Amino acid sequence: MSDFVTLTCPQCGAKLQITEDIERFACRYCGTEHLVRRAGGIVSLAPILDKLNKIDHGISRVESGVGQVELNTRKAAAELAITRVKQGLAEAEKTLKSLSENYQSVSGKKVDRSFNVTLFGTVGAFIGLPFAMVGLGLSRASVNPDALAIGNCGLVILGFTILVVILTVRGRNATQRKIDLEKKDHHEALTQQEAVVAQLRSELEHHLNIVSR
Repeated sequence: MSDFVTLTCPQCGAKLQITEDIERFACRYCGTEHLVRRAGGIVSLAPILDKLNKIDHGISRVESGVGQVELNTRKAAAELAITRVKQGLAEAEKTLKSLSENYQSVSGKKVDRSFNVTLFGTVGAFIGLPFAMVGLGLSRASVNPDALAIGNCGLVILGFTILVVILTVRGRNATQRKIDLEKKDHHEALTQQEAVVAQLRSELEHHLNIVSR
């Protein structure tokens, strides 16, 4: 039959009797689980909860250390990234400024309207049409070569006027389409570059926040 050892529960102070071969048990008064420790002929009790707390504390310290190492690594990487992003941002902002200036220049382009097509057409028609009508009318009435020449001259003036008006209008329309297309291309390039600059600024702010932690 095993001998009993009388111990005091560290949790509630109750007297407990345990056998010499037991390693773990629960206090029948407070329910606290204990580990039986034997060293140098001395028997003592250690609540399992304390052991678990110590283990948890050790784990927390390890996790804290790992977290600090990870944070330091992230900071080092962020510092390297800041240098890279700053260089890229400087180049991107320089390009953005150039594109903005080009867009402003293109936006100021206008079709040359110094030549008044309406006035030219009106004057040409005012001169050519009467000559053609009078000359052709006289030539039909008298078959006069001079009258026929006058009529033909009027037709030539009228035809030349119409041709100049058509070519001028077509040229202006083509120039306007070219300017509009150039404006569109420059605007798209400017918008894309603005997005690049915004992305780099956001990335730089992100890395600065990491370093400042």
